[in-house]
Amino acid sequence: MKNLNEAMYLLLVEKRIDNFSVSELVETYMHLYSSSKNEFKARVFIHRQLYRLVNQGYLLKYGKKNTQKIKYILTEKFKQSFCNLNNSRAKDYFMAEEEVKAALKNRLKEYECNLLVSTSEMEEYQSYMEEYPAIIVLLKSKFDLAKEEKYRCLGRITAVQNILGECILTKIIEHNSAEY
Repeated sequence: MKNLNEAMYLLLVEKRIDNFSVSELVETYMHLYSSSKNEFKARVFIHRQLYRLVNQGYLLKYGKKNTQKIKYILTEKFKQSFCNLNNSRAKDYFMAEEEVKAALKNRLKEYECNLLVSTSEMEEYQSYMEEYPAIIVLLKSKFDLAKEEKYRCLGRITAVQNILGECILTKIIEHNSAEY
């Protein structure tokens, strides 16, 4: 396949959309081309393009059939065919999977360290407030800030763990689909 529809090129290569549902792609498409398309026509167009790309091996479709939870991910064939063509920036957009995992694991370690620091800080303020009730007013705001930082770190850790889980799940799905 030499040619990729201009709209699909814009969505999948230039906008770097990957791991998406039909609804997400239609919404983005409508945002970009709102003046020329109605939603029904846009949905039909997107479905046809996705069907074609899946059949040609450029996209991988996973999820329960006949549900709105079906997701599409770009295959290596797509990345090699469209993201390396005279587009040096595209190489930066699609880092090797191992590089992404390594970066995420580093970020996870950083967030875990920040969590330990904020938890220790919080515990220290708590012990001083219990030991010296006269300075509770001075330490309460610092304690609350440390507590907020702790929850922020927990949220970041959860997000990175979810992303790493998706990477592993995607790899399993690609491996299983390659066997068939």
